[in-house]
Amino acid sequence: MAKNTTAAPQPDDKISQREEYGKAMLADADKKVYVPQMERDFNFADLAKAEDELQEVQAQQGIIQKDKWWVRLGDRYFEKRENRVKHLVNRKKYIWLCLLTGIVGGHRYYEKRYALGIIYTLLAITGLPIAFSIVDWMVAVPMKPDENGNILI
Repeated sequence: MAKNTTAAPQPDDKISQREEYGKAMLADADKKVYVPQMERDFNFADLAKAEDELQEVQAQQGIIQKDKWWVRLGDRYFEKRENRVKHLVNRKKYIWLCLLTGIVGGHRYYEKRYALGIIYTLLAITGLPIAFSIVDWMVAVPMKPDENGNILI
């Protein structure tokens, strides 16, 4: 078996290595190296101009980029929300359903919004529908009913 001929570094060697490293760092510190800082050098106006220029060049070249999936999903959600059909429901019955069956979405089934009712029912174990139904109740309470006691939700 061959013996390891390298000697373990002595404590004095480590100290001298640290001193050399420290001197090298000080020498580098004297050099003026420019490192940009994001907080100071970042300008959103320049970024917006560059983005606009990029879109103009892409339009000139005929490059069409498809929107990201989350943008399309958000657009679809807001389009459905704006074009949603509102239903006429009895105000008193709706308020009582919010309070008594809100945890399972009973008031959402009553107003014929079955998808939301299913979501309320599935989330019932978490307790979130309680908060949602309180918000629904707070929306319905100040609404003025028509002559038949109905509101448009």
